[in-house]
Amino acid sequence: MGTLNGFGVGKPKSNTLDLCFTDPITSMKSPYNNLPPRSEEAIHAFKAAAYAGIMWNAKHKALFTTDEVWEYLEQFHSNRTPEPRVMGSVMIAAKQDGMISPTHIYRHSTRRKVNHGRMVKIWQSHIYEKELK
Repeated sequence: MGTLNGFGVGKPKSNTLDLCFTDPITSMKSPYNNLPPRSEEAIHAFKAAAYAGIMWNAKHKALFTTDEVWEYLEQFHSNRTPEPRVMGSVMIAAKQDGMISPTHIYRHSTRRKVNHGRMVKIWQSHIYEKELK
């Protein structure tokens, strides 16, 4: 897990993730949807929400794409962001934290209309918790 700072997600410093929104993992509340769209607070809140989405997907899926992270944001938060390209920096931060790694596999984006079916990278989880039956 990582610790968030004002400029993005930093290297892990503890076993806690400082989140500022409602999340099924932490059950914390946030003003994310009430922030001005281009404020630093909105960007920070989006990064925190996206990082939690990556963490949730990585715990529940061995392989996933950013489509699934955006789907998580739509379900639990908001997919509103001042800059959608911020998702890339959050994915890289999760990679640097050892949570995920990129594969050499791509697939067409099927969940986000704004992607127009472009190819998206498939990421591999290093924290996947396989369900035992």
